Amino acid sequence: MTKGNDVPYQLRPNKFIDRQIFLDLLQRTVGEVGSEKFLYISMGGKHLVDHESVYRRVGIRNLFAFDTEEWVVSRQLANCPNERVVCQKLSSSSLPSQIDDLLGLFDYAEKLIIWLDYTRPSERLSQLEELKQILEKCQPGDLVRITMNADPFGFRGDWRKQGYNSHSAFRAQKLKNQIASFFPNSINSITEEEIPVVLAKAIALAASKASASTKLDYHPVLGTTYADRQRMVTVSILVSELNATLSPAIKNWEFTPTSWDDLLDISAPDLSMKEKLHIDQHIEKDEAAILNSIKFQPAETSTEALRAISSYKLLHRYYPTFYAIGIQ
Repeated sequence: MTKGNDVPYQLRPNKFIDRQIFLDLLQRTVGEVGSEKFLYISMGGKHLVDHESVYRRVGIRNLFAFDTEEWVVSRQLANCPNERVVCQKLSSSSLPSQIDDLLGLFDYAEKLIIWLDYTRPSERLSQLEELKQILEKCQPGDLVRITMNADPFGFRGDWRKQGYNSHSAFRAQKLKNQIASFFPNSINSITEEEIPVVLAKAIALAASKASASTKLDYHPVLGTTYADRQRMVTVSILVSELNATLSPAIKNWEFTPTSWDDLLDISAPDLSMKEKLHIDQHIEKDEAAILNSIKFQPAETSTEALRAISSYKLLHRYYPTFYAIGIQ
């Protein structure tokens, strides 16, 4: 049976879009320094989809993939996009202590891009602690990206029997018990829609704790939330000297957030190729004019249709197009 974190990417259009925007960010980050100076580290999964994309889109050849399962590592080795890729059995908890050694495996690698792609909601505390430890190992110019599970399914429970006056208050206490000192003290209740925002604030606290010891600044440079099967939240963090400003390439980017909890909600409407081509002919018009021009409604209600058009208009450059190809 396919696990929730093992769904093929052709069935996960929102995560696909999220990755394409991240690659756009990496091109802006790497451009001024040069791709040969960077080492990209992530879990990667058995197919190394993000390593392949980082290599082909960004030009980074120094790639490291890891997993706790030997059989996954064996498949990673079969899917390496170039001869420099190193795949090892390793846990994310061991990664902070291994960073210096990993840099030593690659000639010319000086800067880091690390993606911590977590999926298990029960391990949020250790995930935030690992993020803090990794940020403490980073240097100015490094970039760290963390993905966490923000799905409301994990906050089930009979809140009335447990003495809470609302489900929102129950969620807040449950998350507070789970992530301890990373929980924002000002929050007393959490709606389903607010879970990604609160986790983004927890990520900000992890960065703040790291900054207290390193005297470096940690800037949120991309924040997203999306749901294909489960709701996720992702924050990308750029490391800089204290009080340094972002480069124009990052500062003026349309997706650069104004704060840690300024999240781009990625919700790709289900459109056929023909429907996308119809919309593309009118993409410079406003949403209402596009809807009037295409002569079909991409959602059940007019409000939902306008929302779908708005989402497509913003993200159409990153939309996936999947084909079934037979190889003989």
